[in-house]
Amino acid sequence: MAVAFGHASSYGHDSATTASWAHDATGDNFLIVSLCLRVAVTNISVTYNGVAMTQISANNNTYDYQYVYALANPATGSNTVSASWTTSTYGAHTAGSFSGYDSTGTIATGTVPATTDDAVATATVAANGILAGFFGNPDGTAFMAVTQGTERAESQSTDASTEGQSFGTNTGTGSVNVAWSRRAEVGSWIAVPLAPPVATSGKNFPALTLLGVG
Repeated sequence: MAVAFGHASSYGHDSATTASWAHDATGDNFLIVSLCLRVAVTNISVTYNGVAMTQISANNNTYDYQYVYALANPATGSNTVSASWTTSTYGAHTAGSFSGYDSTGTIATGTVPATTDDAVATATVAANGILAGFFGNPDGTAFMAVTQGTERAESQSTDASTEGQSFGTNTGTGSVNVAWSRRAEVGSWIAVPLAPPVATSGKNFPALTLLGVG
């Protein structure tokens, strides 16, 4: 069995302390939600269909702050992602759900300076796994085309010059990249490797017969 991408969704907004949008997790057993906000916030709460999600990573580069949340075995069908935080701010958010998931590998994070045109999210992926990469950019009008992997969703705040986020996936074993081509601007990325169940040998052993003594 391999981890497979299922569904994506996105949402952008003006200055606010809440966000909510629909995400379809039909047939998927793992959900990731990435919030990308203009400023650092606290008291974040993220739910899917009313079930609390767990923060698994965070990263920032001065003008964009990303917070990644996850939920195993999300409710099937189209349900609502709801998020809230302190401090009203612009936001651009994406979500992705997957099937065949068993565990999360070591999550990697990085930042990109304004002098660099490309962003590359890299992490170590297990055999038959998949890498979910999230890139935040404080200028949502900057084109964030995925050059390595497959783009799954892109979001902009309603003030498109304020915040943007792009979500992509890629497959492979070992060091795997999700990369974006963009206009030079500070940014940050988070790479989340997802692994399938560990395969067993499937060998059968004959039953043992216990012999009495005496």
